[in-house]
Amino acid sequence: MTTPRLHGRPKTVPDENTFPSLSDLGVPDRKISHRAQRIAAVPVEEFEGYLRTAHEREWEITTRLLLRHYERPQTTEIKRVRVVGGRVDDLIEFARNGPKMGCIVVDPSWPMRNALPYLAIDLSDLKNLPIPDLAAERCHLHLWTLPNRHHVLAYEIIEHWGFRPVSEFVWVKPTLGRGNYWRMSHETLVTAVRGENDRFDDRWLCSWIEAPRGRHSETPDAVTALIERASPPPRLELFARKRATGWYSWGHEIAEPLIDQSAD
Repeated sequence: MTTPRLHGRPKTVPDENTFPSLSDLGVPDRKISHRAQRIAAVPVEEFEGYLRTAHEREWEITTRLLLRHYERPQTTEIKRVRVVGGRVDDLIEFARNGPKMGCIVVDPSWPMRNALPYLAIDLSDLKNLPIPDLAAERCHLHLWTLPNRHHVLAYEIIEHWGFRPVSEFVWVKPTLGRGNYWRMSHETLVTAVRGENDRFDDRWLCSWIEAPRGRHSETPDAVTALIERASPPPRLELFARKRATGWYSWGHEIAEPLIDQSAD
């Protein structure tokens, strides 16, 4: 028997009258309970629209695809609200009138099937960013990439910008990531230089680090510190989520134009 208090007076309640747990209701965990609530919120017309589309395109019918079909437009609109900067015109003006960069870090919003907290960039638009015009004669380029096709594309894009890939760095995350094969618990940074004989300013840097996750696509401060030891200033981060001390920062969530920023 349990004895809760009601308005200061004890009240005896039989144990069998306590609230049921998720397992009592046949729901194995909170994650599945949350998904069930999301599915229940899908209007009938949206559900039927998904079934028609899945039939026409010969999709496998799954709850994951149903929720993506229904929630993606809403998610995209939420992302658009976050867009206060990241205009290409800003980059072009900075390339014409600002200082030339000794270090450029690019963390692209690669187009992916998963819903991400930012708007993706088309690969042709990524290639057309004015990276060569932003770079000093001696410049190190660091490009974050994804596995498989994106890893191959990273090398193609780097060479299109006129840089020479020279090495890779791995950020290891202490928690299990996503994936149907190896669960991706790391991210890869491809490093490139312009000159034939260029080297890091500090040649005693390890090619990997373990650091916890922050917000999605936010580079850990420990990695930023290593890049600062490796590559010369001035430094610019593209697709940044926040301003970094001593850096120029450009991205959807950075409202201040580059030409008005200071990296001192």
